[in-house]
Amino acid sequence: MLFFNIPTMYETTARMSRSMSQVLDLYDRLSNATDDGNRARIVADAFAELGQRYPHLPDLATRTHLSETEIKLTKEIEQLRHQTEQVHKEVLNIAQPKGL
Repeated sequence: MLFFNIPTMYETTARMSRSMSQVLDLYDRLSNATDDGNRARIVADAFAELGQRYPHLPDLATRTHLSETEIKLTKEIEQLRHQTEQVHKEVLNIAQPKGL
């Protein structure tokens, strides 16, 4: 039997609450920043924190990546199918006795 790690409603609510709290904290820090330099630093720190929290984020495949991969694989499958048919025809030609 397989068990999946499905978050409970409490875990999901707690995660959403933390995220909302962090968003509100970011908004508060940006609102209270005195100049553009401080705002830029706050935004840069937020992105750095995001990268630390989700290190696998840059490796996620997008729909575009998946579509491109699907197209490439479909093309390769068609090429292999064509090559297989050619080899099959050659084998049949070799297997047939000459003169028939």
